[in-house]
Amino acid sequence: MIRVLVVLLSLSFVSEVFPQHTMILKSGEHLEGKLVSYAKGRITFTFKGNTITLAESQVSSIHFQAFGDTSSAISQQLTRSRLNGVVTYFFNENYGHRPDVGAEIYILQRNKVDIDTSAIRDYRIIKLLAQIRQASAKALSDSDKIALNKQDIKAFEVCSAIKNSKHAIKLVADGNGSYSTELPPGEYYILIVSQHRKDLTITEVGGKINFTTLTVESGKEYTVNAKFDL
Repeated sequence: MIRVLVVLLSLSFVSEVFPQHTMILKSGEHLEGKLVSYAKGRITFTFKGNTITLAESQVSSIHFQAFGDTSSAISQQLTRSRLNGVVTYFFNENYGHRPDVGAEIYILQRNKVDIDTSAIRDYRIIKLLAQIRQASAKALSDSDKIALNKQDIKAFEVCSAIKNSKHAIKLVADGNGSYSTELPPGEYYILIVSQHRKDLTITEVGGKINFTTLTVESGKEYTVNAKFDL
């Protein structure tokens, strides 16, 4: 159907090329023209002086060679990917892990904030080493306490910067512990804060954290889960 339409249009109209946009249909045709609008899964496109409307499912991709404000916004919609995840916490030996209902998920593009997330990594390492030594010595040494407290403050500041950023997307895990959203391509920080598992450190007194980075490409689906133990 689309192939016939394109052929008819090619024969019926004098060439009028809009170099800004190239629409590639799933049937293989390349249409050089101008994107007019995108709404409710319908794409309106000017091709050889004629305006056509197609379902989003018929289009493979649209390439923008000259961006205007409208085109930039539409291109982000068309190239979005989906991020899903499930957050759980350890309940007990009988029930194992259960949905961490109410867990908070913060998603922030890396270029929207200037922070050094290595503080979270270092906090985790120092905390783990302190726990290992504590298991054998039964108490934290003064040097372990100092090192852990110092890194704890740094990690807390990084987490706070992500949570409080006006650019952050905030989600809450539902009754199944699930969350889902759509994201344009880019590099992201993903911070998940447990509702049911907490710790005594400043960083995790309000809920244990799971932190990761994610590179999102166009039109793909990603899964980032979090599993909080005791």
